Amino acid sequence: MTLIAVTDHNASENVAATRRAGAKSGITVLAGMEVTTAEEVHVVALFDDLADLGKLQGKVYERLQAGENDPARFGYQVIVDEAENVLGMNRRLLLGATDMDLDTTVAYIREYGGLAVGAHVDRPAFSCTSQLGLVPEGLFDAIEISPFADPADYASCGYPVIRCSDAHQPQDVGRGFTVFELAAPTFAEVRLALRGEGGRRIAGYSS
Repeated sequence: MTLIAVTDHNASENVAATRRAGAKSGITVLAGMEVTTAEEVHVVALFDDLADLGKLQGKVYERLQAGENDPARFGYQVIVDEAENVLGMNRRLLLGATDMDLDTTVAYIREYGGLAVGAHVDRPAFSCTSQLGLVPEGLFDAIEISPFADPADYASCGYPVIRCSDAHQPQDVGRGFTVFELAAPTFAEVRLALRGEGGRRIAGYSS
């Protein structure tokens, strides 16, 4: 595995540290976030530039529902450096939704130069299918399925399909993955692969 993405729920403070840690091991880390829309649909936003991710972060924090995290109920929302030293806590209620609808969320991702991915569309909660009853046509750059779904079931959906681990614990990273044919493990190359351009493509999935 040479490329991963960090997409915490409604937050991005740990992306830069993960990038620095990844660089020491030869792993490219795409900058990202998993945004919860007003419909409670999860959308994965991927970026090359941390500054562009920061623009989306500003919108998310501006429009995230009010409230403070309760660590006793939901766990600690830790901000760390690349050596896993704790720098602080994110006290916002990150499990909440923003007041941005799906179209607005995707529009911001595109405005800031990112890729918008419909998250875990096979899941019975927090997905387009669970919340809307369908995957909207022509909205995303790709859709994501969990490690437990069959990519063949989504072959006619009209979108590139990626499989991801949707890991919430370190040991689950890589539980599900997509094989890309790329010239290099970069954001620009992933964009080309999703579009099937320049000889780049999605070549397969974990089994």
